[in-house]
Amino acid sequence: MPFAYAVGQLVAKAVTETKSLDDGRLADYLHNHTVDTVLGPLAFGADGEWTQSRMLFTQFQNVSGNDLGQFKDPMKEVILWPEKYKNGTMIYPYGDARKK
Repeated sequence: MPFAYAVGQLVAKAVTETKSLDDGRLADYLHNHTVDTVLGPLAFGADGEWTQSRMLFTQFQNVSGNDLGQFKDPMKEVILWPEKYKNGTMIYPYGDARKK
């Protein structure tokens, strides 16, 4: 959900600043400005991708039994990447994870 909201914020900011609905003008604005969103500041590089990824690579760890409620526990989901948010190390291979 936050990604969809952020896209709305990007479009709204570009339309407001350019006073236009022209795709080219909106794209030009977004490629040359950083926009504050619910995900934090977003900026686009020359290739059209975000200059800083907002995707997280995570792994559930120390899960036991069949209780689905444990997947709501943020302590069970370890962030592996990006480095600045990392709070644990990947357990690999899966057999090692089962030993813990």
